[in-house]
Amino acid sequence: MGLYLIVNEDAPGYSQGYVEIEASFKNVPVAPIRSYKHVFNLSFTPGYFPSINVDLPDVNTVEINPEEVAVFPIKVENLGNEETVVFFKVESLPDGWSATVTDEVLLGKNGSGEAKLVVKPSKDFGYHEEKGIVRVSAVPARALDISERGDEMMLTFLVKNRGFATPGFELIYFIPAFMVLIVLIRRRRDGFLGH
Repeated sequence: MGLYLIVNEDAPGYSQGYVEIEASFKNVPVAPIRSYKHVFNLSFTPGYFPSINVDLPDVNTVEINPEEVAVFPIKVENLGNEETVVFFKVESLPDGWSATVTDEVLLGKNGSGEAKLVVKPSKDFGYHEEKGIVRVSAVPARALDISERGDEMMLTFLVKNRGFATPGFELIYFIPAFMVLIVLIRRRRDGFLGH
């Protein structure tokens, strides 16, 4: 004989619960055992259940030019049984691209929040027609003890970089300054040779 206890996923984490059990048996006529009845409580403590739902934009593909950035909202909902923090990290992106994502979002029980992913494509001089895949990980953890973590979720975003990238304004200022420097050096050199 055994007792099996199944706790719902939304049972509050680390809060004590109990089950009242009544054990009894009746008189056994062939043995000198009288009837017995006892009621006792069996206590239990549900553990942390890390579960989140990630709601991404309807379209995970954005087309931009090299002068723009792509911004993706990442909505996340806590389906677990305790306050949860979700850690986000950019795991991979194309060479020459940059991306930042909100480091972490704190979610109350049944709470929701939003992280943002910002992607900047390559801005090398010239015409671009490229697709970049950016991968971001999301890991839920118990807010009171982040060593208790759930499974990592991998989120994928596609950015199309299409258009002409011009050099920055710094090049426009550099060329005239460089020409003035050459003129000054020549004048000085000519001045030394004239003496």
